[in-house]
Amino acid sequence: DKELFLVFSDPSDYTAANQVLENNNHQLLFENSVANLNAAMKQINFSALVFYQATFSKELVHFLDANKKSGGLKMPMIYISEAINYELHEQLLELGIDTLIQLPANSSFFAKKIASLIERQKEAVQESKMQQKIFEILTEDDPLITTNDKLVKKALEIIKKELQDPSFNVEILVENLGISRVKCYRIFKETLHQSPSDVIMSLRLQKAELLLKTKKLNVSEISFECGYNDPKYFGRSFKKYFGKSPKEYKTIS
Repeated sequence: DKELFLVFSDPSDYTAANQVLENNNHQLLFENSVANLNAAMKQINFSALVFYQATFSKELVHFLDANKKSGGLKMPMIYISEAINYELHEQLLELGIDTLIQLPANSSFFAKKIASLIERQKEAVQESKMQQKIFEILTEDDPLITTNDKLVKKALEIIKKELQDPSFNVEILVENLGISRVKCYRIFKETLHQSPSDVIMSLRLQKAELLLKTKKLNVSEISFECGYNDPKYFGRSFKKYFGKSPKEYKTIS
């Protein structure tokens, strides 16, 4: 099935936007009013929302701001324009639009960029499911839970306790659990659909996200709190995971 993109633009720019965004892997639906934009998003599942040379009216800003606060827009948002300055960039970040593309650029670049954003969004959904499963396991008090769930629960409790220790890794985890590395990998994949090392990294970065939102510590302090000896490596890992650098994330949180 083709991905469906919602493109918000002035009608006079429809042809130009279509030339830039047209691709065999996706379809485009154009809207030029906030009311129609809102209605379309309630009725159809879109893979991405693209603003092409769009003017950010009070109505559009209110729509985006309200959806950011409610978490209503769970898709990549891209702003495409010939003119992008610092003030506009800052405004877009505040509205939750973190991907800006300046014209001119070819259609192949757009296709690759948007495909990458959609893939990242799918990974975020999978990550959210894993976090929900972790919460369920940690809060489960049923004595009849499976042996695997008991092991994963014990493992998660160990990981959360040791997040600040940069030397903590899968080898130390399996030693504490008293099982083989192969068994540990298997039960994590079966239960959480991720490897133990991925879960450790995920929980470290989730902790970093929470600390950034409090704005009480600087980025270097947060990296050490989450088990990273090198703040630069922490910054790269955080950006790969969340799509924004720790500094950018802290600014818009």
